Amino acid sequence: MQKNYLLSLLTLLLLSNIAYSQATFSDDFESYTVGQTIGVASPVWGTWSGNLASEDAPVSNEQAHSGTNSVKFYTTSASGGPSDVILPFGGAYNTGDFNLQMWMYVVTGRGAYFNVQANTTTGQKWSADLYFDLNGKLNVNADGNTLAVIVDANYPVGKWFKLNIVTDLSSNKWKVLVDDVEVGAFANPSNQLASIDLFAYGPSGSLGHYYIDDVSYTYAPLVKKPNDAVMYGISSRTIGLTGDQLPVTATVRNIGVNPITSFDVILDNGSSTQTVNITNQNIASLGVYKANLPNPYTLIDGPQNLKVTIANVNGGTDDNPSNNEGVATLRGYTPAPGKHVVVEEATGTWCQWCVRGIVYMALMRDRYPDHFVGIGVHNADPMAIAEYDGGLTATPGFSGFPSVLLQRKTLLDPSAIERPILEELTIPAPATLLNGADYDATTGILKVSVSAQFTQAVSGVYRLNAVILEDEVTGTASGYAQKNAYAGGANGVMGGFETKPSTIPASQMVYNDVARAILGGFYGLDNSVPGSVAAGETATANFTFTLGTDNDFDKMHIAGILYGPDGEIVNATLTTADQAVANGFVSAVSDVVAANSLRIAPNPASGITYVNLALTKPADISVRLFNALGQEVRTLHYGNFSGSQILPLDVTNLQNGVYTVQVIAGAQTISEKLVVRN
Repeated sequence: MQKNYLLSLLTLLLLSNIAYSQATFSDDFESYTVGQTIGVASPVWGTWSGNLASEDAPVSNEQAHSGTNSVKFYTTSASGGPSDVILPFGGAYNTGDFNLQMWMYVVTGRGAYFNVQANTTTGQKWSADLYFDLNGKLNVNADGNTLAVIVDANYPVGKWFKLNIVTDLSSNKWKVLVDDVEVGAFANPSNQLASIDLFAYGPSGSLGHYYIDDVSYTYAPLVKKPNDAVMYGISSRTIGLTGDQLPVTATVRNIGVNPITSFDVILDNGSSTQTVNITNQNIASLGVYKANLPNPYTLIDGPQNLKVTIANVNGGTDDNPSNNEGVATLRGYTPAPGKHVVVEEATGTWCQWCVRGIVYMALMRDRYPDHFVGIGVHNADPMAIAEYDGGLTATPGFSGFPSVLLQRKTLLDPSAIERPILEELTIPAPATLLNGADYDATTGILKVSVSAQFTQAVSGVYRLNAVILEDEVTGTASGYAQKNAYAGGANGVMGGFETKPSTIPASQMVYNDVARAILGGFYGLDNSVPGSVAAGETATANFTFTLGTDNDFDKMHIAGILYGPDGEIVNATLTTADQAVANGFVSAVSDVVAANSLRIAPNPASGITYVNLALTKPADISVRLFNALGQEVRTLHYGNFSGSQILPLDVTNLQNGVYTVQVIAGAQTISEKLVVRN
């Protein structure tokens, strides 16, 4: 057994700051009996609401790093819980050096999560959130869940690993290490820690299942010098597009005894400098000053260092100039010509964590409007499209809500999408896309064309698609009310949702980027791109969508998408419906079906329905049916026809639901929706 706890309160200082003596703690859980819950059995450990057995976690011998015991966190709910265990640090530290160490074991196929609380009263302020996903990726957010500071670091799945959080709180330098290798460092806007909260939860839609063992921490207090200014933090976005203008704020802290009255702040970007003279101040011990640099920083392509230095502190009397410099590592990304990145968001109004997706999708839309194509794919609510939802949730590796699918390649938590988006933007696409449209306001019929202008020769199975989106979607039914796990701030800050109730009334919710239809099926339209295309050639696909009474043409968008041979999205484009109409509708090459002649009736259908069409020239006619999951359920070959035709389509043995009917006439493919009600 190894369990040690030592902490003593010294005295109150100026401005109600508290100084703490050196503290150490360790627990290897060998002194407990298997089956005991740690919050009840231990004099130190607790739970979120205060040693309540209902949210405690058991001591287990299923896994152990040392000895035979560990603490198990396991949930059967995508929302997490009920285990929600607190390890208090004996105070709220914002100066000195603090090192937390523990061993973790994340079960294969599951995830893990814990956060660092800033205050001794839990639920008031989050310093950091650590997400361990089922793919071995560690993401760290700071400042109450809203600032991604470490993205896609690696950790080993299905084995014990050592995790360290090492902080110099006096200078606001935080580091995260996995097996003694630093995976990220950052300055934390919430530079204070008082406890960790271990919650049975798994990110990216996974279920939480993990163990902890050999937990320890050490704390060494700050020893003040007479005059000591420290570069406390550089506030700036760290990634963005080349040419983005980033405001920069330098924060200076007085960690000495005497007040600071004057200093200079010098920003050096490697090619030029700017200096701000700060005078006539009276910054007390442990006080901070935020200096806003007058000129924004312009991101260049690639990695770059932004150095900020404090000089001439109190006329040059700084006792420790070694901590006067701070460096922020930034990166600019230059998009490939015409490149757009598609992020499909699995969401639902019933899903209390999905507000995280709403926040981060909106952030990407606002930050990268010329390159980001966000699509909200709803599940089990009034905005759900069965075909799209079924395809997305059937993606290999999909395990729950909220999740986002990037370029049909990578499943991610919504909070981790910015850097992968920027990385994808730099990958050249084989074609640029153009949306066109024609709209009949009387009938509500929107004819859409998606044209791919190939800039390089390609071969293989490429497909085009069109997704209809709508902004500012509202509703009065209960299904439009959004569940909200962040209500009251109990799970951190989340873009203002922490101020809203746990069920946000439908009257207060407005949804953007809502998928209304995926016109070519989940995998795109077959035969919409020839098997071999030369550079300079164009492929065009045509689609039809009929606006309903609940659709607003002025709020509609069209996402044109090009899929590659592996089903990944290689490029896309996004326009308003109005912009597409202004571009003009382009008929697909080799059209043999007369414009506006295709009709399926009756629709909805039971038993037998009919495909009505008129041919401009003789062609072989086939029909393929796909269910809402994109699976082909029937293929019919009618033979060679010309002129007007009425072709029977037997749906007697099909299950009720929405199907995509692909009519193939020669080299032309046209899709229509069919509702089966047998």
